[in-house]
Amino acid sequence: ISSSKFSRELAAIGKFYGWQQRRGVVGSSPVAMRERELPSGETTSVPALRPKSVRSVRLKWLTPRAYRRWRDVGLCGYLADGTRDALWRGRNDGRNLAFSETLWSSGLRLREGGTLLLDELPQFEIETRYARGRLARAVAKGRGRDYWIHGRALKLIENYVITERAAAVRRAHREHRYDNLPDMKVVTKVDRSRRVHYTTRSGEQKITALDELASTDRMTFFIKGEDGLEPWMVWLTESGMPLPYRTWEAIFFEASKRCNAFGVDLYCHPHMLRHSFALRMLMTLI
Repeated sequence: ISSSKFSRELAAIGKFYGWQQRRGVVGSSPVAMRERELPSGETTSVPALRPKSVRSVRLKWLTPRAYRRWRDVGLCGYLADGTRDALWRGRNDGRNLAFSETLWSSGLRLREGGTLLLDELPQFEIETRYARGRLARAVAKGRGRDYWIHGRALKLIENYVITERAAAVRRAHREHRYDNLPDMKVVTKVDRSRRVHYTTRSGEQKITALDELASTDRMTFFIKGEDGLEPWMVWLTESGMPLPYRTWEAIFFEASKRCNAFGVDLYCHPHMLRHSFALRMLMTLI
């Protein structure tokens, strides 16, 4: 494991035993401590086994109000005073807003949210506030797991799928972008055991576990839609091709630059939305 991981676990163990020692449950903590002098001249106790190569990490998050301001100005083309920018020519507003709300309301990591497949989205129902979906092991960190997402985010995704995404697929058909892809796998069904049945470009029929589909694998799978073949991944480029999940970092960076240009001193990257989600949940539980 990494030195930072070791340091975090060591600190957690030390705090736990320190708590139990104060309660009188244990006589002493098994975590050996040493004195460390701070830049201010004061001294503090730190674990003796703490690795020296650990860099301090400052977690960052946005409050709900700050997030909405960053989202509206950076992604949706509003001005700092809340009015619409007449010069705004954003062509992917629906997609970008839906993705941002997905991370904000679910706490998904960038790779998890950025590689979602259409069949991995929970069914949207108006009366449902939160819906539960399932992440595959290959894209989740460590193991597959369930996730919860707000109904508002699902509605925004649904709107994106039937408008901007559908237009991108039609554009790809007109330009024959799907005709000569060397590695295309067409999904025929996903069974109850979460196994994907598909046909290769050469006509060979194969089966693979949905949990084993990594981010790069997912970009090669297609399904049969109303207008013909279309990518299985949710998020597409304007040309109708699967959007590599790392591209979202550049999209968020450009949104933050726009905020700065209009005097809104806010910066956000995708993982900040996961931290923000965790903070909101913590405050709710408290």
